[in-house]
Amino acid sequence: MARSKPKIKIADVKVERWKLKDISPADYNPRTITDESLVGLGKSVDEFGYVEPLVVNKRTGRLISGHQRFKVLTLREVEEVDVVIVDLDEAKEKALNITMNNQMIQGDWTNNLGDLLNELQENDSINIFDLSFDMLALEMKIPLLSDEKLSEEKSDDGVDKDFDYRLIIECDDEKQQADLIDRFVKEGLKCQALIV
Repeated sequence: MARSKPKIKIADVKVERWKLKDISPADYNPRTITDESLVGLGKSVDEFGYVEPLVVNKRTGRLISGHQRFKVLTLREVEEVDVVIVDLDEAKEKALNITMNNQMIQGDWTNNLGDLLNELQENDSINIFDLSFDMLALEMKIPLLSDEKLSEEKSDDGVDKDFDYRLIIECDDEKQQADLIDRFVKEGLKCQALIV
């Protein structure tokens, strides 16, 4: 006996052009972004354009998905964009917000991520550091440059050129992290707190 296929509900959506000032970010949005990640997202929007529309609930005018892109667009002083419009009650709006942000249902990186990152690193038209791919590689413990590539990039005095140098220090608690950041800032170093 043949199994019946599950029925997929095709959402009733449409795309409209909205002014950003008419969109209200959801105050309940459970995601945030670091300043460094926001810079990376901004550079990706600069590089590739606005390719993933915001999702807005027409009943509330509330942003459901795209809060970080909304921040980038606002910083870029964009006045209006195409948005995907849905018509949901408030409970479904909140459920969709969580669903759109739920990394647990977005899959995992495959083993070829390192190969892709290294391939892109060799391409002069893509700056993987601008797009924060280096932070992704660090998180996934993927080496980006071979020793040969590093030695090629050294200047005559043995110092690497054209790289950002980053140091990650694991702290025991938030106070220790804050103390170290204060100390490094006083020494003139740029610091950013990460909680992973």
